[in-house]
Amino acid sequence: MVFSRKSVNDGRWHHVAFSVFRRFPKGMKLFIDGKDEGSADPTSIVNLVTGSSLTIGSRNRMFKGLIDQVTIYNRALFPKEIIFRYLGGSTYPAEKIRQYLIQ
Repeated sequence: MVFSRKSVNDGRWHHVAFSVFRRFPKGMKLFIDGKDEGSADPTSIVNLVTGSSLTIGSRNRMFKGLIDQVTIYNRALFPKEIIFRYLGGSTYPAEKIRQYLIQ
């Protein structure tokens, strides 16, 4: 499980991404608005594939908000790819991405 101190219940849209690099101790990452907000160790988890349903939003209580443009990839995205998508996708200038990374 990955936790963050960043709040997303402020009435604004947020870009939230989750990525798992299975072989790295800090390979389970949570990104909010393009920034790395938390990590966990997926190497101790025996099996990430289960027969369970995927839940997006909240599992135990009502999610109050809207979820839009959900995308699930068949591989883990690198942090730069997540930032790239947060900043606007394939047409976003490389210089703007560099500026965002050094903030």
